[in-house]
Amino acid sequence: MIFLKLFKYTLSKRYINGFLFTHPKKLVVNLKTIDCFTFIDYILALSQSRNANGFIEDLIKIRYIDENYQFFHRKHFFSD
Repeated sequence: MIFLKLFKYTLSKRYINGFLFTHPKKLVVNLKTIDCFTFIDYILALSQSRNANGFIEDLIKIRYIDENYQFFHRKHFFSD
């Protein structure tokens, strides 16, 4: 049930291709816009976390290698 609510929430957001590239050395979190990767990142992190801090922690684990949130440590494919 919670997954469907999260899914519906993200579907209503504006799609912007490649906005993670705007700040390659910073953690970028913007729940007002999504792209194909952040859509999945946000759904996974929101479904696993219990609060805002947990969401950020889970997002970093999902999106980055060794929790180092710089562009060159980002998982660019779900197989990474």
